[in-house]
Amino acid sequence: MSISSPLRRWLYLAIGIFLVTSWFSTGYNQSDEHFQISEFAGLKLGVNQAHDLAWEYGAQMRPTLQPAMVVATHRLLGPLGIDNPFTIAWLLRVLSTLFTLAVSWLLYRVYASRFSEGHQQWAFFLFSFFLWFGIYNGVRFNSETWSANTFALAVGLLTYWKHPNWRQYLTLGLLVGLSFVFRYQAAFMIAGFGLWLIFIQKENAGRLLAFILGGLLMAGVGILVDRWFYGEWVLSTWHYFEQNILLDKASTFGVDPWWKYFQEMIIKGVPPFGLLYLLAIFLFIWQKPKDLITWLAIPFLGIHLLIAHKELRFLYVLLPFLPIALSTALQWWEKHRQQPLWSGRGYRIGWRIFWFHNAVLTLFIMFWPIIMEMNIYRTIYDQYQEPITIYGVQDHPYRPFELYINYYKRKNLYTAEVDNLDELPLYEKNTYLLGVDRREGYPIDSLPGHKKLIYSAFPDWIMPLNFNDWMSRSQWWLVYEIRPE
Repeated sequence: MSISSPLRRWLYLAIGIFLVTSWFSTGYNQSDEHFQISEFAGLKLGVNQAHDLAWEYGAQMRPTLQPAMVVATHRLLGPLGIDNPFTIAWLLRVLSTLFTLAVSWLLYRVYASRFSEGHQQWAFFLFSFFLWFGIYNGVRFNSETWSANTFALAVGLLTYWKHPNWRQYLTLGLLVGLSFVFRYQAAFMIAGFGLWLIFIQKENAGRLLAFILGGLLMAGVGILVDRWFYGEWVLSTWHYFEQNILLDKASTFGVDPWWKYFQEMIIKGVPPFGLLYLLAIFLFIWQKPKDLITWLAIPFLGIHLLIAHKELRFLYVLLPFLPIALSTALQWWEKHRQQPLWSGRGYRIGWRIFWFHNAVLTLFIMFWPIIMEMNIYRTIYDQYQEPITIYGVQDHPYRPFELYINYYKRKNLYTAEVDNLDELPLYEKNTYLLGVDRREGYPIDSLPGHKKLIYSAFPDWIMPLNFNDWMSRSQWWLVYEIRPE
């Protein structure tokens, strides 16, 4: 497929938006993204001890390929003088961005022919590259994004090859196996893939065996990486199943009704558009019962509906296929109306409203850090190279959850926590840092020593904009440098 000049310009715009987002969208979407990748890597980088890590490390239940990728990036770039963890994290987000863009382009190329030229293909292109949540998730270096992209790459290549030979099926098996190594829940999609090959594609035994062999080889690679990381032979896949299903540890993080995913999709997708995403998925399954994507989605969604603990991010592995479902829904609607969609005034208004809301949210996620504390970590990392301690009072900026953030600390930055200001080293001769939540109203001015505010989560000029008292519900970190008299 040749790229027209207007389409090329829009593609360049999409690449620019993704790259800008990868720079500013610091932090993590969910704590697992950091504590079970970056902090796990910190064990091999010397910034963590085993007791610093999440309980999943002791249970040996997490795949360690992504922590290994973090370690490899440090080892590769360290001799070049690039060892800043913020730079490494950004480069990994850029890697995720390029992977997402490449897979999105492949899917667009192989599926665009399903839609008539003109408005339908243009809508498919926009859905593929400009949905705000696709950009938000596409830059993340987490298991959901990498598992989703790897699996979508396999689907795109299968569609592109049309009738793969056994070597190509071996490649497809390697890719879906890699998707599994990134995120074990991909097993349900792999099962759907295999059943589709048997009952719909009716592939011969030799090609099926090549596909299975590829998957097993990549699972073996995962076992080897886990052996290196954990220091002994483990089957983390079994430990994951044992802890979350047999011992039901997953339910300790919350038990939700079966319809929780649908509610989350509607609300987090921004009503009423979230409802459209949900309807598009079900319409696709109904319209395309023999399609590979349908056979992937049904077992994946079905199993997740049965599991008690539900988080919308668990479904992100299906995200690369949503543009196809949305475009199929528009195609069905146009065929049902028996006239071009663009000819309807209501449709044109709705289309513009949709992309206006999408543009607003895109601008927000492009320039706003996911975790505000990342600015604290960067400020302290850049300004304090000598040994220093940062204190917190009944809370700590480096402890957003039960665990401390160590990956973004210099090795000579120490953390401590006190119950009240009186327990601080008020009369020591060393300079120290103090992080407090402004909402608590601690009398910082009463502390002895020279005090300098080095970080504030929000500027003071924002206080008049405290509509509906949102500030009382927002953590407002202040970090002071306190030097002795």
